[in-house]
Formats: sequence, C-alpha cells, structure tokens
Amino acid sequence: MKGVLIFVFSLLFIACCFPKESKTKTKDFLYGFAGKMNFDKGWTLNSYGWDRDEEGGKIEVLSIGFKIRRDSDVNAARDDLLEAVEQLVAYVNGNEKNRDDFVDFPITEKNLDISLAYVNENDEFIKNNHVAHALLINSKLGYSKKSEKKLDSIHQESYADAVKFVKSKETRKWLKSPTPEDIQKARESCLKIFSDE
Repeated sequence: MKGVLIFVFSLLFIACCFPKESKTKTKDFLYGFAGKMNFDKGWTLNSYGWDRDEEGGKIEVLSIGFKIRRDSDVNAARDDLLEAVEQLVAYVNGNEKNRDDFVDFPITEKNLDISLAYVNENDEFIKNNHVAHALLINSKLGYSKKSEKKLDSIHQESYADAVKFVKSKETRKWLKSPTPEDIQKARESCLKIFSDE
C-alpha cells in the first residue's frame, strides 16, 4: 500500500530542475509551512513541489501534500482542504519578500495544488467508505475513497462552491485570517524546528 501512496503522489508533484539556490529557498519555504501545519494540526508532510514559468523562473504553482492519520468524510475533508488553502495563501502573502518569487502575487487557490491523504497507522489509505484522498488542483476539489485496488472518486466541486457551502454552514471556527503577528510567530516556530535538524 505504501507503494500506491508513493506512486500517486509522485505523479501529482513533480519538481522542476532549477538552480540549487532557488530550489533550496522554495524547499525551505515549503518545509516551514509544513512545520506550521504539523505543529497546528498534526499533519505530516508527504510531498512537495512547484512549477515555474519558463522565462524568469518564477513560481506559478506550489504543490504540497500531507498525511493525516484519522478518518474523514467529505465535509471534514472539505474543511481540511479549505483550511490548508487559507493558511498557505496567508503564509505566502504575509511576506512581501515572496513577491519576486511568484508569477502572481498575492497568490490565490489558483496557484496551489494540495493533496491530503487520510491514512492509518501503517500509512495505508483509510478504507470503509471514508474519504481516503482529497485534492485541490486547478481550483477544483476532489474526494476519493479507497477500493481494493484503486481510489474511486466520490465527489467533486469547484473551489468557489466549496467556500460557499462552508460559509453557509459556518462549520469552521478558524475562518478568520491570521494576523501578520500570527504569521511571524508561526514562521519563527518553524525556523526553530528546522534549524535544530
């Protein structure tokens, strides 16, 4: 099962080959965000990558994937994806130094690919009609369950429809955007975690 998980994420996230300094900066940035989500939510970084434009080497799309060790239904997976989008957008846009690194700044969900794998203690996709995988790509959200041999789509929706649904239900307590102080505290916490390695 680990092989299936690795195969799925390797297809979804392919990092471009660019100068080492540029790759290292982007990798460190994504590690910082992953550290924040691990600290805040207990999510584990599973994959990351980015697509750059051909001319200036600026980032067009950031890709990040997490393993989450719990069951989920579509509503909870939707909340998780939207929270990941909101947090990553705030993390990127909260630092003006990022302006020169992105084709579009400030970024939106259109600049993100986010993958959430709901796994058990053996890192195998959750089964039994629970959501096993949730994905945001091209401003579309998709949810899949694990059958014996593959992931089967169970629901798809646009990003706008997902946001509208969640806001109408008021299911998220974290809906307020983080302040610049919150972002700075999270950044400092992440830098401390990764500087100890």
